[in-house]
Parts: sequence; C-alpha cells; structure tokens
Amino acid sequence: MIQVVSIIKFKEYYWIYAQSRVVNGPWIADDPFIKLPLNIDGATFIDSIEIALNNSKQDVPLPNDWSDFGKDYLQKMGLKSKKELLGGTRSCDIEKSDHAVEIIPTRNLGVKGGGFVFLTPLKITLPNIISDNEFFIKIQEAFAKSE
Repeated sequence: MIQVVSIIKFKEYYWIYAQSRVVNGPWIADDPFIKLPLNIDGATFIDSIEIALNNSKQDVPLPNDWSDFGKDYLQKMGLKSKKELLGGTRSCDIEKSDHAVEIIPTRNLGVKGGGFVFLTPLKITLPNIISDNEFFIKIQEAFAKSE
C-alpha cells in the first residue's frame, strides 16, 4: 500500500497533511493538517510526517462538490485564497511504500499556472527504514530542489 503526505513550506511555518486516494481517482488532501514552525526539531517534524502517513487512506469517496472541497482545504490551513497558498511557497510530497520512501519536490507555477507540479526527475529515493535525522536532512534537500 502506498501512503502519501504533502508538505508545504511557507515563509514562517510548514503545513503537513495526509493525502488519500479517491476510488479509481486522484489523491486528495485529507486530515490531519499539522502546522509546525520552520525551526522545528527534526524528530518532531518526522513524527508529524508519520502521523500524517498513518492517516493516508485508499478508496475514499469522491468529494460531492470540488468547490466546497477546495474552500475547506484552504480553511484548514487558515487561508482565504489560492493566491495565499501559492504565494512564495514550496512543496514536497512523500510517498511511502513497502519498499521505499520517495521525496518528490515540486515547482510552484502560481495560481494561473495551475499550482504545484511534480519535479519527478529530481525525486529522492530512500529505503523505507531510515533514521529520523537522515530523513529530515533528505526532506530539506528536496525543498532546496523545489522551485
């Protein structure tokens, strides 16, 4: 089973949240939404990622109203608009399987460009058993690759 987490890095904090897969469809943002300061210690950061990964689900129902889903998504992060979400932020996704962990940086194309797009050729692949410190360092490396 694949579990997915998204991390968005704002100017003063991170938001970490689970991604769940819709039945025969896309991955969508899911609870919990965890806000952390940028100066968080690595162990707490990785613990928060593990909490979100453990809440990543498969075969969730398709949202009835995508507009309401988008508003709820922004509201959970205390945001009012996509412009706030995409204004100077960076993002990485973490995909964990039985065999590996992949950290995938993104490029932020802004509101008009469609938001975050994966920079898959720049992904970092790790064994699924890794120290918290090494995992934290690799996530920071992925953020350095994000645009």
